[in-house]
Amino acid sequence: MNRKKLSAIVSFLLAGALAFLFSACGGAETEEHEEPVFAEDKSLTIGGWVGLSSYDDTQMRYLQESGIDTLYLLANAYDVETTKAQLSALAGVGVSAYLAGGNTVDRIELIENYNDVPNLKGMTFDEPDKKQIDELSKYIAKYSSLANGKNFFVNLFPSSSLKVLTDFGGNYENYLQYGYDKLISKSSTGEKWISVDRYPLKEEKNENATGDFTPVSNDATLVKLDTGWLRDLEATAILGRKYSLKTNFFIQSMPYLPSHNVLPSYEDIRMQIYTAMAFGFDGIAEFCYGTPAIGEEFQKPQVAMIDRDGQPTAIYKAAKKANLEVKNFDHVYLSFDWQGVFTNDAGKTITEKERRTSNTSFQNLTERLDIAEIDSINSVYSSCDTLFGYFRNEQNREAIMAVNYNETRSARSDTVRIAFDSDQYRYCIVYEGGEKKIAELSEGVLELELDIGEGMFVVPY
Repeated sequence: MNRKKLSAIVSFLLAGALAFLFSACGGAETEEHEEPVFAEDKSLTIGGWVGLSSYDDTQMRYLQESGIDTLYLLANAYDVETTKAQLSALAGVGVSAYLAGGNTVDRIELIENYNDVPNLKGMTFDEPDKKQIDELSKYIAKYSSLANGKNFFVNLFPSSSLKVLTDFGGNYENYLQYGYDKLISKSSTGEKWISVDRYPLKEEKNENATGDFTPVSNDATLVKLDTGWLRDLEATAILGRKYSLKTNFFIQSMPYLPSHNVLPSYEDIRMQIYTAMAFGFDGIAEFCYGTPAIGEEFQKPQVAMIDRDGQPTAIYKAAKKANLEVKNFDHVYLSFDWQGVFTNDAGKTITEKERRTSNTSFQNLTERLDIAEIDSINSVYSSCDTLFGYFRNEQNREAIMAVNYNETRSARSDTVRIAFDSDQYRYCIVYEGGEKKIAELSEGVLELELDIGEGMFVVPY
């Protein structure tokens, strides 16, 4: 026998012995615990509200690098030539757009001028009240016939809107249902989306305010989360699941007056994105990308990701970091279907759906899951209040999104221990800061350290 052949046989036997050894001691994946692979054919839509004053190469580079893939273009759609030039500039950097504007029916026919523009997704109708919904509903069929497959995209009011109170007696589910019945369900063109806006960063009454409209930044006594925000996310997600709609939520990426004059940090923005993902949203949109003109809600100090001089701001850097972070694993996240959420108070494991919570935001949720309903999990511990999204895919594989849901200026890091069924699972894929890691479970237990506003997506196998 020649030396080369002998060497090959020895190598083969050694490899087999090592494989057996690692399998026996649990040091490597066995066939039944093989790491799942996910197709890279899905992506989370990240939008930005308000277009720009310039569409030159510099501005397009900023946009391309921001992680935003869809711009809500508040353009004069009647000026077809100018608007098409703007859309062409966006297409050059791979960004799609909606034409945003008022809720007047005369905008319906404008879609015919743009139905051949590849990167135009459709038209957006923003925050229609009952009267406007009724009027727009008369023209849905006409829009569908002219749109050539473009979306009819409606963004609805939050539950805190006075219009929800006056038109629907404050019953938010009835308002969302009405918007679906009269508008979304009647559209026969493009994708069906339900979208809502609500902005959670609230400024408490500031006795030391200087009167110059300077946004609040790091003062924990002056910034509080809106305790109704989670409830609107839940209501939107539930309706979306009921009718198999794509779901979008607008999040706060700038200060605005009077009660949201808060400068969003990276932690603020990623907390909002991860929270929306815990509710299974297909898209988020950042309010705002370009800075709106000075007016009632916006004075000179209120700037967005790009300021009025076309320069990136600190918010741009924060949002860009958060956007690119989730873009690293959005294809995995969107491979699963949202089932619901469950919550944990600090230091306690919820085992009964009815157990009260000290977190007002959690109290306002109406359909929190019981951990007993989740096949893969035996128990959960967290050192701080934690929001969990629960997911399944077509192969009946499960996934969890864990979010440190506390005031982002409280500096509370969160230790989370999830006890998975050790008979089923030995490893977890964990996306931390957008980076994929493989964690080996210790008797079924996975421990996570969630920083301020941080979320992690977990796939046990």
